[in-house]
Amino acid sequence: MADFTERDEIIDIEDLYNKHTSAENIKESFSKMTAPTGRYLFAATKVEARRGRADHPFENMRGRDYVHVFGKLTSVSPEGVTKKMGNIGFDASWQRRTDKFGNADKAYKLWGQLVRAYGMEKDSIGEVRNAIPQFPFSTYVVEKFKTPEGNRVARDKDTRADYRKQGFAARNDVDSISRA
Repeated sequence: MADFTERDEIIDIEDLYNKHTSAENIKESFSKMTAPTGRYLFAATKVEARRGRADHPFENMRGRDYVHVFGKLTSVSPEGVTKKMGNIGFDASWQRRTDKFGNADKAYKLWGQLVRAYGMEKDSIGEVRNAIPQFPFSTYVVEKFKTPEGNRVARDKDTRADYRKQGFAARNDVDSISRA
């Protein structure tokens, strides 16, 4: 193996104090950290039972009991080949709240889907909470881009590439949960 230190030039550390990381570099370093819209295997690495504080950033979570779940997304090909796609977190609550249309909100629906995915309809909330880090489940994850018209979901490769080319910020959301 070649020793590159013999032919590389040494940089004076003092020169680096006059240089700064560009905003473009920082933005670009996070731009590809989302998974494309699709179904993934989810394995929880952290589950915390919480109660939303009065200043919670999402109004529907204020004063509400819920679990915050964080874990790893893995894609599984039809041939059974797995590939780590990243990490994602979501909140699920057994306390019903509604959206602006009067429908159950996402956190409430995700809790119900977790209970069904585990077949734990008759078990306590504590038992369901304890099962989450023990057993993986399937998630449908959407990749959303913040556009001038609002958040838009990229449902195909071409739309995803177009949104990325335009520089729209991306994020993932767990849309639904089912049995693995």
